[in-house]
Amino acid sequence: MKLTTISFLVALLSFSGFAFATNVDEWDYMEVTGNLKPSPGCKPKEEAMEKVMKKPDSYQGYSRFDKYSKLLCEEEGYGWTKDSIVDEGEVVCDECGGGYEGKYRCHMKEVKVRCKRVVR
Repeated sequence: MKLTTISFLVALLSFSGFAFATNVDEWDYMEVTGNLKPSPGCKPKEEAMEKVMKKPDSYQGYSRFDKYSKLLCEEEGYGWTKDSIVDEGEVVCDECGGGYEGKYRCHMKEVKVRCKRVVR
C-alpha cells in the first residue's frame, strides 16, 4: 500500500512539473491603429455618438467599442487578441443623406489598441 502511494506521488510530482513548464508562455505585443465600424442606421447625433463610444467600466452589457476594438487585433492574423486600449480615438459623425436629414452615423477614428499573442 505504501509503495503504490509513494509511486503515485512521485508520478504526480514529475508530471506536474511538465504541466507547469508548458503553461509558462511569453507574449509578443504590438500596437494597431484603425477606425471602428460606424453605428447602425441613421439616428439623432447624440444617440449615434453614444452607440460607438466606450462605455463606463460599470457597464456589464454589450459594447460595440469593445467588440470592434477586439476585431482590430484579430484582423492581424491567427492568435492575436486585445490586451488593452492605448487611445480611444475620437468620434466622427457624418450626416445621412436623402430622407434622413438631421440624422447621423458615427464611428470612432484612429483607435489605438495593444494586441498580444503567445510566443512558443
